[in-house]
Amino acid sequence: MTSIARLWHRSSDATAWVVVRWALVLGVGFFALALAWLRSEYAQPDSNLWLVMAFFLQLLLWSALGLIAITLLSSVFCWLMFRYRYARGEISVHVQLGDGVMAEAGQVPLTIQVKGAVWRPLLGLVRASVALRPERQPHSLVLDRNLRAPRQWRRYGIAGNGKVWLHHRGIHDADGVWLFFQDLFGLMAWPCRVTQVQQVVALPVVQPPVRVHTQPLATEEQKFRIDVPKRVEGELVNYKEFETGDNIQRIVWKIYAKSGELVVRIPEIKDPYASHVYLYVSFFRGLGDDGSLEAELLNIYKDKCRQLWESMRKSGHEIRLPHDQEIPHLAGVGDRHTELVQLAAQGWQTQMTPVDFVHVQKAAMVCLSSLVPIEEMQNLLKKLPEHVPVVVVKLSTAIPSPFRFQWRDVFFKPEEKPADRLRQSWWLSSLRRKVMKNEEAIDNALRTRANAWLTDTLNLAHE
Repeated sequence: MTSIARLWHRSSDATAWVVVRWALVLGVGFFALALAWLRSEYAQPDSNLWLVMAFFLQLLLWSALGLIAITLLSSVFCWLMFRYRYARGEISVHVQLGDGVMAEAGQVPLTIQVKGAVWRPLLGLVRASVALRPERQPHSLVLDRNLRAPRQWRRYGIAGNGKVWLHHRGIHDADGVWLFFQDLFGLMAWPCRVTQVQQVVALPVVQPPVRVHTQPLATEEQKFRIDVPKRVEGELVNYKEFETGDNIQRIVWKIYAKSGELVVRIPEIKDPYASHVYLYVSFFRGLGDDGSLEAELLNIYKDKCRQLWESMRKSGHEIRLPHDQEIPHLAGVGDRHTELVQLAAQGWQTQMTPVDFVHVQKAAMVCLSSLVPIEEMQNLLKKLPEHVPVVVVKLSTAIPSPFRFQWRDVFFKPEEKPADRLRQSWWLSSLRRKVMKNEEAIDNALRTRANAWLTDTLNLAHE
């Protein structure tokens, strides 16, 4: 499947170099058929009607050829001048998606600017197309806006604005920008590829907040008093010099034999204060064998994780979001967006299990997906303290059924979403059946805990 996709992408890139468009081929074919039909119907040697008709056909032909020649020569000239000036560094191309760094998944504003002495073809236009990974679907717009400095009539470039649909939550990379210099009739378009490096993070979609109760368990400052005191460094770790009143049974005789100093062990203590909350979100996947379905399940899981994270922030505590995989660095991201960018950039992984990832002494809440096998879930629940909430996002109902129907759909056509084409394949997939069987086992395992949920709504207060 991967090799077929690569071949398709290469063929799509190759077709961008085709200058002749379908409008030219269809126009020539239609004119030839019309001329042949007129000849068969009216081409009589002594027909005055045919003489007049032939004269007007020649006039029409030469007028059309003259106009086409002017616009074609104009587009070729503007294309050659652009390539020459771009090679000399006199022209630059800029692409901006969203605010240039991140945007909410969905309809994202796209702006393409060409700065420098770039000319539009006479009666023609300049069109730009940009392809983004991983979606690879080209997005085109017409550069119909002039860039002028304040109180200046002379332009210093051209630009175009539009919107693109970024469905997958994560980092999108621009492969490059194609510029097409097109004539009036759209018969030919002369292409030029411009190298352009652009990244944008499509963040998970904002969901309505839910009621989540949690408390800090990790300490850097003693800010909040907590109900369950946590263990801190103590016995067998820290020592102090022996003083009057210390228990002689805590004297470390091995240290005394080596150094001649009397030291005692500091007894273990429990600190009833903490300062921040650790939310452990695991992207471990033990089930799954379909790339397109897994990608859509990942999008929905990220949306739920952001909903949980945003709801926990309303408690006023500082939320820490550890990650179980290497996250690429993205320049320009502020500190307040670090957690969201980390969440958006993560993908399914099979190396680090939840047991290895979750620090049981720090965890204030654990979020998992129903793609975690029941065996791994049970291993985590055995080590996790009872007071730590566990949320398992139910994914078997994430993609709606193709048979789902609402009465309002009879009168109003619902907005089509990229995930709609996966409804039938998800309904018939073996992965869905595996997930449903796994969720049934997870539901039985979570019933032994008072604060554990298997849910697709995150409405924990009513689960």
